[in-house]
Amino acid sequence: TLTTLDVDGNAARKDDLVIIETAMQQNAELPSVLLARESVAASTALNFGGKKIADSGAKMLAAMIKESPALQSLQLGGNAISAAGAEDLTAAVVVSPWLKKLDLGGNPLGAEGADALARMINAQTLTTLKLYSNSIGPQGALSISNALFANKALRSLTLSKNKIGDEGCHAIAGAIGKSVLTSLDLGDNAIGVHGARAIARAVSVSSTLTSLDLRNNEFGDAGVEEIMRGVVHSFILESLCLSGNEIGNAGAAAIAKMLSANQVLATLDLDINNITGAGARLIADVIKTHGALLSLNMSENKIGVDGAQAMALVIEANTVLKSLDVSENNIGADGCMKLAKAATMNMTLTTLDVDGNAARKDDLV
Repeated sequence: TLTTLDVDGNAARKDDLVIIETAMQQNAELPSVLLARESVAASTALNFGGKKIADSGAKMLAAMIKESPALQSLQLGGNAISAAGAEDLTAAVVVSPWLKKLDLGGNPLGAEGADALARMINAQTLTTLKLYSNSIGPQGALSISNALFANKALRSLTLSKNKIGDEGCHAIAGAIGKSVLTSLDLGDNAIGVHGARAIARAVSVSSTLTSLDLRNNEFGDAGVEEIMRGVVHSFILESLCLSGNEIGNAGAAAIAKMLSANQVLATLDLDINNITGAGARLIADVIKTHGALLSLNMSENKIGVDGAQAMALVIEANTVLKSLDVSENNIGADGCMKLAKAATMNMTLTTLDVDGNAARKDDLV
């Protein structure tokens, strides 16, 4: 069975490579491919996502990276690359300052692979690194954290779905204030209240972080209260995602208190939580006159008709908000009509999502 295809040095055209790619897709046993080196060398971006190239393919790509000065972005997500492949890629990237963006998500790198990638971060070349679903755990997070302390190049880091827990979160948080990260994704990492507290401290002192994703960590109201204590002191954080964190009305109260003092946050995602009408009213009362919030997502909560009425008053009064999502909130036809009527008097709002609220089309008309 064919396992490796090498067409290097044959002056293949782009169209020829498309034909080769089609043939590859028809051969499920082909785990790695070495395409024409001339084509790779001339590319600024390569996407090998989901091609099952494994460590053998990663090794071949590593060799090509060192000879491809035009290459700036490489997507290798979902390729069954392990720590061995990460070692080969690291050896290539540290001597290839042209590569700026690397996606290795969905590969079984483990803590050992994360240790190799830490050396890649130390090379001070990458600006974007995606490491989602890599099973790096707390130890891998510690390796990444140690590299971040001295790094002045990496701007965007994704570490979602890595089971880093509070221990790994503490490690990453400790490095945030020393790094130049502008975007950090720690979603779905089993982060609890202690980890949330560490993140709060980091956010309050960071002079660069503008986007933070903490979705699906389920740290509840206590965790959100900790996070808000940090966000309220941030003068640069513009985007915050708290989706799927079991936030109730106590958490909503903490969010409202933060918004009353913070006039920088522009995007806030609170979807898939447990906020009821009472919590929605607390948030609504503050954002009526908020001067920065452009997008609010409260879909899949429990705000009901009372919450819809509160949000309708926001739409009537606010002159900044552009997008509001209250879908899947059991607000019914009455709530939808109140929101739709308010929207007719607002010249700023461009998106209003009320889907999944048991309203008929005739009700909205």
